[in-house]
Amino acid sequence: MSTYEPACKKRLLDTGQLVINKPESENLQECLQSSINRLHLKIEDCYPQKCLCGVSVEDLETYIQLNQTKLPLNTDICDKFSDSSSNSSYDSCLLYLNFLAWIGQAFHDQLLGGEVCSRIQSTIQFLVEQDGRIANLLNLLKINEQNLQYSVMQAVTSLLPLCHCGVDLALPASEVVLKKIIGDIIGGHQQSSNSLLESLAPGEEAGLDGLDFGFEEVVSRPLVSSNTDLDYKSWMLSILAGFVNHGGRQREDSSDTGNASCNLVPLEEEMLCQEMQVKCLVIRAMDPIWPQFTGCLLTVLSSNSNSLSSEIFLSEGFKVWRCLISVRANLSFVESRVFTTDLPSCLPQLSSTTAPSVWRSVLDTVSECLCYGTTLGLQSIPPQEPCNLAHAIIRLVRFNSFLSLVPHKSSVGFGGSAAGNCEDPSSLPNLTHGQQDQYDKGLVQKMVLIVLKCVALTTREARVESSSGESDSSASSRESISSGGSDMIIIERTMSGMYKVLDAWIKEILPVLPHQSLQESLLHLLQEQDDVLIEGLLCLLDTHMALYIPGKKEPEPGLLDTNPTRGFLTLLNLISRDSSVLLDFLVSNETCFLLYLLRYLKFVVKDWAGFVSSCDSNYSDAIQILIDLKESIARLLSKSLFPYNIGPVFRLLEKVETFHLNQKDC
Repeated sequence: MSTYEPACKKRLLDTGQLVINKPESENLQECLQSSINRLHLKIEDCYPQKCLCGVSVEDLETYIQLNQTKLPLNTDICDKFSDSSSNSSYDSCLLYLNFLAWIGQAFHDQLLGGEVCSRIQSTIQFLVEQDGRIANLLNLLKINEQNLQYSVMQAVTSLLPLCHCGVDLALPASEVVLKKIIGDIIGGHQQSSNSLLESLAPGEEAGLDGLDFGFEEVVSRPLVSSNTDLDYKSWMLSILAGFVNHGGRQREDSSDTGNASCNLVPLEEEMLCQEMQVKCLVIRAMDPIWPQFTGCLLTVLSSNSNSLSSEIFLSEGFKVWRCLISVRANLSFVESRVFTTDLPSCLPQLSSTTAPSVWRSVLDTVSECLCYGTTLGLQSIPPQEPCNLAHAIIRLVRFNSFLSLVPHKSSVGFGGSAAGNCEDPSSLPNLTHGQQDQYDKGLVQKMVLIVLKCVALTTREARVESSSGESDSSASSRESISSGGSDMIIIERTMSGMYKVLDAWIKEILPVLPHQSLQESLLHLLQEQDDVLIEGLLCLLDTHMALYIPGKKEPEPGLLDTNPTRGFLTLLNLISRDSSVLLDFLVSNETCFLLYLLRYLKFVVKDWAGFVSSCDSNYSDAIQILIDLKESIARLLSKSLFPYNIGPVFRLLEKVETFHLNQKDC
């Protein structure tokens, strides 16, 4: 009998022999990996449609369970897992984390629209209802591999809010994860007796019932400030910031599924995005440790460490702080004074050697607290805490040379650099030729806007106090009226001193012509961002109106001139004298132009002669733009297309037109 066998048969036998000789555990791992890869390819095809109806429930649950079994759960495995070279487990882990981030974000986007994919909904329930599934992901942050750490942060940030959003009853998993995150951030510091719950309005504390975070049992120990420790805490801070700020998108911006055959399930109102419930949870969790949290930031900030780990930790920490005091966060149930009391203590810790990224984070947080265009500028009586912050900044600027510490030359961050030796100097008429220095324009803009907010808030506060004395007609108030007038004189001198310091600093660090007025320099500096430009104009307008009431002699035009009409003319030049741009500002909700225009038109109507005099040769152009704006508004009103009640502005524009016609007759 011949021993010859076909080659193909030999190959099959050889292959089988190799499989038989392999260890059983290795064969099992290959089978698991093969199953995971097959399921992932099937799921990945559904990403563009944001729908999982094409994948069975069994396949989805199997995919999740297989990947969960392959995640490293202890430090020893984590150390081996960090070697990502030719490591299939590492690649699978990244793909799985990407899936978790995608499904969490897709589900939340659909929640904002009121309808969700039924298969995505059932998968989310399977993910978040299992105890410890989200908490176990945090162990991966201990692996010193940035791609993996970033993927974990994205996955946890996407899934954690879904313990409250899209479910009938809140799941306890978020409390466990939040307790671990905050406990790791503060490093076990002893709790303070101060309570944030005192700031809740009556009845709002009911949303926090039954939540016990157990920080009372944490034992005090020193803050660990090693780079590795700070890196780990930075990732935790990123997750916490994303958790607080998860519901920032508007419902009309949510994206729909691209699959016509998707089985969409409508949700009831109580199962939609639960922003308030999530923020109540964070407030309750931050209550016992808020002084320790701010203390951690101040400790690292005062150390003047320039390490990358310190920069990231401070940037993420102040981002959490900013999210908690943000007006856009809609924290109506808690007064911002609880979160802003420690802000003034951060500013003296900044120095010329502090990293520019940290400066930006601190200034962004301060600017959010001084939310002049959205909140403080609308209030008849400014709150005391933002006013105290403004006073602290004014003292630092006037008496401690705070502006000279701003590292405007040591950073050229994204979107924040400008050079005097630009390729087209003619496009920047306020820049001198041959200037070689570079400066961080974004950082300078932030500092300038904060100074303008502080000046406007302080003058408004002084004017309110002075007006309250003048409104009292009793004989005993005459002395207070006199003291109120002297206080305004002191305020006027102080604010003039602030403007002098600001003007000198701008002309020292920026390529600005010496004869250019402060107002013109400020508006050219702020012109790149519409919201910043309009808020700066509003601050200048309110400051001028508070210091120089109609009938009072105004300062002579000069370098420190802040006449609102000349500021308005500069704005018209910046928008190429196009009335349609003003209409866009009015229709959009991205700027405070409505408030600015309303107050400016009131200023014009009260002092028409001053308006005509300030316009000088530009009077015809300025009045024609205002009339064109009125006619554009009238056309929209005739068709009921204006998005809100523009009546007060429209009536003021009609008065301006009447004054103009009378001016022509004269």
